[in-house]
Amino acid sequence: MGLPKGRTNNPNGMPKGTKHKKTLQWEALGAMITEDCTEKVMQYLNDLWRKDKDAYFKAYTQLLEYFKPKLGRTEHTGRDGEPIQTTTTIQVMTDDHANKLKEIEERLKNREG
Repeated sequence: MGLPKGRTNNPNGMPKGTKHKKTLQWEALGAMITEDCTEKVMQYLNDLWRKDKDAYFKAYTQLLEYFKPKLGRTEHTGRDGEPIQTTTTIQVMTDDHANKLKEIEERLKNREG
């Protein structure tokens, strides 16, 4: 039978920032591939550039994702997947509002002067 929830036999656990064995293995494999295949990849991309620039950009952007993953995409929708609806309210300034603003402006001018 396991331990109760929230309890462990290793209270210190792995220190923060410590990478798991699999992560270290993947990083080592990536380093090996990039070090050993760099010239071949560059030659391939250079050949593509000369032959088909669209194919070059497609290959280049796909390759970049292995080094700098895309940010997650978020789609904003309205209720139940409907389009977002926006409402704009325009309020007309009344004479009372205009007079109050003038009074405030005068008070500010008197404080400064």
